[in-house]
Amino acid sequence: MVRLVALLVLTALTLVPRRTLLASEGSQGAAAEAGLPATAPAPVRPTFSLAPNPVRLGAPLFLTLTLPEPDWAAFEVFDISGRRVASRPLERLAAGRATRSWAPGLWRPGLYLVRWWTGSRDGGAARLVVLR
Repeated sequence: MVRLVALLVLTALTLVPRRTLLASEGSQGAAAEAGLPATAPAPVRPTFSLAPNPVRLGAPLFLTLTLPEPDWAAFEVFDISGRRVASRPLERLAAGRATRSWAPGLWRPGLYLVRWWTGSRDGGAARLVVLR
């Protein structure tokens, strides 16, 4: 399986034109050497973290989202079978770090998936382990 993934990555890299690779490196010197115009740095994407992980039943869980600009954000928690067990509706967050607390009081011990997204369609997921 690892060999297959490595082969796919190498194949994808060989299919990307060299000019594209130089432009995506972010080095203005390499872009200038290739005769390409200097490109603006890639936009910063939001980051998300859970703490503590694993969390004990009844103890607070802290969801931290760092946004490069003000945006709407929402969170959902799913159990291992895919059922939504909790959600936080969209709320407007300022740029920078925003931390929200949650207490998994009625959840069962196990593995959960915390999904988040913003109004600009950025998003992601993180695993959460809940202990007794």
